[in-house]
Amino acid sequence: MRLVFTMLLCMHVFNAYAGDGHSLKKSCIEAERLWSGKIGDKEQGFYCVGLLKGVVSVMTITANSSDKETANHLGMCNKEKPQHFITTEKSIETVLKYLYSNPDKLNQQDFSIAMQAMQKGFPCTK
Repeated sequence: MRLVFTMLLCMHVFNAYAGDGHSLKKSCIEAERLWSGKIGDKEQGFYCVGLLKGVVSVMTITANSSDKETANHLGMCNKEKPQHFITTEKSIETVLKYLYSNPDKLNQQDFSIAMQAMQKGFPCTK
C-alpha cells in the first residue's frame, strides 16, 4: 500500500513539471536518434529517457510487489524476463509506437501516456 501511495504522490509532484504527448513524442524521437548513435538534442532525449526510467521502474516494482488487481491496473510485466525491467530502448520504441497509433492521446500528460503505453505493451496477467 505504501508503494501505491508513493507512486501517486510522485505523480502529483511530477504533474507540476509534466509536458504533454506532443513534447513526449518530440523528446522520445530525439532519444531514439541518440540511442542509435546519431546526433540529436540531448536535453530532449534525456528528458524522455529519464521519464521512462521512472515510469518503468515504478510500474515494474508495483507489478512485482502488489496483489493481482493492483498489478493489473498500475503495473507492467516483462514476459521475457519476469521481475526484470525492460530495456530503455524497448521502452522508447513502445512509447513512440503508442503515440503514432494513438494521436488522439497527444494532449494528455506525458507520464500518463507513458503509463498507458507500457501497460498496453507489457500487460500483467497474474
